[in-house]
Amino acid sequence: MKPTQAELERDMAQMGQERYASRRTKAEARGLETTTPTGQWLLQNAVDLLSTRIISWRGAAKAAPGRRHKAVVYYELLPEDLTAALIARVVLDSISQRKLFTRTAMRIASILEDECRYICLADTDPEIWRIVKKRVSDYMGYACKRRHIVRLMNQMDHEFVTWSRYDKMQIGTVAIQLMAEATGLIEVVNRRTIFGKTRVEVMATDKTVRWLEQSHARSEILRPVYLPCVEPPKDWVNPFVGGYHSPDLHKRTLIKAWDKNYLVQIKDDPMPEVYSAVNRIQATEFRVNAWMLKVMEHFWSKSIEIAGIPQQEDIEIPPAPADIKENEEARKTWRQQAAIIHRLNASTRAERVTFAKIIHLANEYIDQPMSFVAQLDWRGRYYATSYHLHPQGPDHVKALLLFAKGAPITDDTAARWFKIHGANCWGLTKASYDERVQWVDENKELLLAIADDPYANRQWEDCDEPWQFAAFCNEYAQWIEHGTGYVSHLPIALDATQSGIQLFSLLLRDSVGGAATNCKPSVASAPPEDLYQRVADRVTEILEEQQDEVAAARMWLEFGITRSCVKRPVMTRPYNAQLFSAMKYVREWAVEESKAGKGELPTENDYRASLYLAKTIWEAMDSVISGAQNALKWFAEVAKVCARTEAAIWWTTPTGFQVKQDYRKYKSRSIKTRIGDTIRQHKLRDDTDALDRRKMVNGLAPNYIHSLDASLLFKVVNAAAADGVDQFAVVHDSFATLAADAECLAQAIRRSAAEMFSEDLLGAFKAEVEALLPFDADGDQIELPPLPEYGSLDPLGVRDSQYFFN
Repeated sequence: MKPTQAELERDMAQMGQERYASRRTKAEARGLETTTPTGQWLLQNAVDLLSTRIISWRGAAKAAPGRRHKAVVYYELLPEDLTAALIARVVLDSISQRKLFTRTAMRIASILEDECRYICLADTDPEIWRIVKKRVSDYMGYACKRRHIVRLMNQMDHEFVTWSRYDKMQIGTVAIQLMAEATGLIEVVNRRTIFGKTRVEVMATDKTVRWLEQSHARSEILRPVYLPCVEPPKDWVNPFVGGYHSPDLHKRTLIKAWDKNYLVQIKDDPMPEVYSAVNRIQATEFRVNAWMLKVMEHFWSKSIEIAGIPQQEDIEIPPAPADIKENEEARKTWRQQAAIIHRLNASTRAERVTFAKIIHLANEYIDQPMSFVAQLDWRGRYYATSYHLHPQGPDHVKALLLFAKGAPITDDTAARWFKIHGANCWGLTKASYDERVQWVDENKELLLAIADDPYANRQWEDCDEPWQFAAFCNEYAQWIEHGTGYVSHLPIALDATQSGIQLFSLLLRDSVGGAATNCKPSVASAPPEDLYQRVADRVTEILEEQQDEVAAARMWLEFGITRSCVKRPVMTRPYNAQLFSAMKYVREWAVEESKAGKGELPTENDYRASLYLAKTIWEAMDSVISGAQNALKWFAEVAKVCARTEAAIWWTTPTGFQVKQDYRKYKSRSIKTRIGDTIRQHKLRDDTDALDRRKMVNGLAPNYIHSLDASLLFKVVNAAAADGVDQFAVVHDSFATLAADAECLAQAIRRSAAEMFSEDLLGAFKAEVEALLPFDADGDQIELPPLPEYGSLDPLGVRDSQYFFN
């Protein structure tokens, strides 16, 4: 018998408690209590208290008459906050256990000694330290890293005077004493054992133990496992009321924001367009695609790595050679191979766990409809609240979901969109609609063969969206068998060409960028515009112009510039990506191309060559997407003005959603040891009244664009719903519905975008932000820089663009 929604939500709360308790138990058993939320809070607060106490103790010890305390000189070797963090971590990692005083003291001193050892090496032989650090970067755990570093230092005869056991005991004793005095968290007790011996232990005080239990209990409640609903979620009426049903479940607010005062401020804003769209999306019910689940389970059970799903078992390490002790070369080769496999297994373990949970959830919901509670980020972007299984997941997760409510394919328009979706999943998004439909018709036998036996006919695994393509093949086969009137449940997705550049082009009426991103009228018989290919062609032109003077230009021309070379730099540019990121993307692309046998990897002056190509791509973008570039510069200047006036930036989106960008500076630090073993305290953060200028400048343009794509989503959903569409699966720039309603959704997208961008949104943003700025010393209103120059693009032309979303 399937659970009711109330029972399911009680289970979510209980699963969260059990998961937290399990993680806590494991952390305590491994002496890693500072990895729990409660332990992290203790560590954060203990470091400042202990750091202050170390300074005062050291000053008093140095000023006292007579011989100085033996440990004083050692407590001057490291910064106080680092010393405090290392001590607090050792002590708190075992706070719920009784630990021998001497063992704890020696452990603290050894950690401090190691840090001084590494600093000594880094200061005296920085090049050797760089090599050593890089060599052990892939090793797991502090002890393993330390062992290898110390061995290498000994091999190089590096001089470091080790601390005597007597001194280390003095150092550790002082550390425990100061920790107890500064925090009150621990105490030193003498305990008689059953053998009549006295055992000196370090343990948590009674007050600390009670606080730990209460804190852990609260953490259990606050961390439920959010799952899909078996009954439609409650409509949201304000940021605090809606979503899950039960009062037993700790529920998230509709809008995820750190600033709770912000949520209170917007609580009574009506925002009808936002709430209407959000509630329509989360009311959509889905069901598990049983055929696809069976296919995935087949490959998973046989531990076959295919199309993005990992193998179920670790890759076996090859047996060690028989002469490993005598044959140094064989030993070295085997260890290198084993290390590679170890790293690969470690990197895929989390993927395996996640995939296993996806399969488990799919089986749990196999016989009933499900829906997903909505949540928005502070810019208004929509997310589905559910772990692992939801419509915004990767390709293999999306393929597992069908709409619970289907609709018959009764006309050529619905059939056409159905086929276009299949061709899109295969990878034909740059072909015309007519060519995509033709490709499906010409490959009918292939599609039917895959649906009949996806295990033997695995041509699908190398296409762009393999699992969704396989799901399409199965639905296609049923449609062919049934004929006209077949009730399809498959989500048919329409994706933006390049959302960020599209929105910038429409904002600034940029005719060039708009043409490159399908914002102008087009017909289904012609292929869509390809922004990435335009940029790639311009890059090639620049390289050809410079090849006689620049060796790197000739090298890259010989290697070959493709659209995939520029895709990631162009894709991330509207969100303020920097040149360094572009250089990294270029290098990664070149490595992948070389591995695929498409050319010899450019290795000469590798850094300079990659940087040169990244700069060339930047130059090409200036000519192809100049509107976006101008907008980025303007937003940066706006943010600088606001930062100088210490003013948060508020704006209202076209759907009435209030956005507040208010990045504040924090007094924070993340303390690291020399071998990269970060003190697990995250950041020690104290709010300040100062704005973080860098974040305000870098964040404004992408945050504004994200708020616009969220607004477009809400407007599209409401417009489509007004025309009878009631099934929605959405990601930020990808909207899906049934084949029968795909044409209606496509028209709603184009109509909504045309209407939204016919308004001067950038001018309205400037006026709203400017009105909130303070007056200057002369009593005049501080003004923002003039708007960037607008182009001649007509936003209404989007209504006739077949490929705006396609």
